[in-house]
Amino acid sequence: MSDTPSVVYNEVDFLLPAHRFHVTFSYVTKAGLPFVREFVLRLLHVSALTPIELAKYFGFSEREAKEAITDLLNKGDVRYNDDGNVELTSQSNRYFSSLGSTPQVATVKEIGTVLSFELSSFNCIGNKANGGTWHCGIKLDIDHEIIATSQALASLNFQKQFYEIFEKGYIQSLRKLDGPDRPRIYTMGTVKKLGQSPLRLTTTFSLGTDGIPIERNDFDVLDDSEKAHELITASLSNSKKAGNLIEISHAMNTLNDTWTRDLLNDNSLDVATLVRKRAVSLLKDESVIPLIGQLYSQGNWELIYTDLKEIFPKIKKPDSDKKLNMIWLAPSDNFWEASNRLPTIAEDFVDCVRTFKSEQIINRPIMYLPVSDAGDNKSISKWSRELSNVQGDLKGLLEGFLDGNVEIMIVENNYVAVCYHYRSALLPVTLPVGFVSKNLTIIHSIQKVVFEYIAGMTSFDNPNDIGLLYRRK
Repeated sequence: MSDTPSVVYNEVDFLLPAHRFHVTFSYVTKAGLPFVREFVLRLLHVSALTPIELAKYFGFSEREAKEAITDLLNKGDVRYNDDGNVELTSQSNRYFSSLGSTPQVATVKEIGTVLSFELSSFNCIGNKANGGTWHCGIKLDIDHEIIATSQALASLNFQKQFYEIFEKGYIQSLRKLDGPDRPRIYTMGTVKKLGQSPLRLTTTFSLGTDGIPIERNDFDVLDDSEKAHELITASLSNSKKAGNLIEISHAMNTLNDTWTRDLLNDNSLDVATLVRKRAVSLLKDESVIPLIGQLYSQGNWELIYTDLKEIFPKIKKPDSDKKLNMIWLAPSDNFWEASNRLPTIAEDFVDCVRTFKSEQIINRPIMYLPVSDAGDNKSISKWSRELSNVQGDLKGLLEGFLDGNVEIMIVENNYVAVCYHYRSALLPVTLPVGFVSKNLTIIHSIQKVVFEYIAGMTSFDNPNDIGLLYRRK
């Protein structure tokens, strides 16, 4: 068996619907007793006493002793035995867990609390609103009957999970108590739905050393992940597309890429080759460094951002007044946009020229996002929502560039990063694989293809670049 480590090849956010409820219920708990009552009972728990002995012990007058004993008789806590002594009843004996312990009596209290339950297995996920959006993720479908009956299901699962919910501190008005002091549900009140929001389940997809997908991990936020995994599997199955190795190979030929194809086989990734080539290229600072994952994935973006920070100060101002272009061209891949990292990294991208004080040399960065045509309002609205935080230029680009399978980032004449979004029957999600390079020959070859497509026309009055989707200042 190879010692080559497994690799994460994609990270996708799935949006699991969760409903928020106001839950009312009554519970039984143990409570302490008033001072006089407690200490009279504690004394009698040791031994039965005459009324005179009780009065003497507490310094009561005859009238005070009589009133104290009468009150306890009325509550059913004491009785007179055959010898005329005052002793505990079976009821008050149950107030004590052991000799010398503090007596506690069961009381019923009613409270209300706000809790959220996800809709796959109705795991309780806490008492705070998730506050997340339905953007940059793949929404999981929930059966309509479950949605319609969520209040009843929340009530049922609240009762089943009560002690887990209690132990996690989700019911803030209940103190954590152990043993016989723990509260228990007495009766359920109302359960009212307050709203819904997504529970974002960030899911990593990994390959073993043999290139075979590894089973997904369970989610820490869920006590039971089985149903959530079933929904994810169903979603992936429904969105499955045909393999694209032929199209990927064509794209590589178009970009004069003769090295990345060696990392792929007919069904997956050659993990050992990728790990070896990446290690060698980083060590020897070779012209091409292999990548796996989207360009905005954590490891890839750290590498790219470090490279940009290094090369920007070294870029010389062109002889003409024309500034250099910097672009990020997105693929037509639903998984590419399904991560909450995308808006953050997109913002870093459009800000980097200003951050590295290179405005005099490089134009404002542009992201090109795929649309079917200039009237594709659905896609335009989607990108405007998902990247609403980006204080920069977002442009629409007609789908079709290298069949929508390639993601490219370019700093004109200085840097290029490429990812091919590979699909196969073996893989549940696309496998982005590619490279970064500072080699001028490679950069010029790729940017020529990219800039020609951006400047091109599908027809006489239909340019590939449809212009700004929106602009935020």
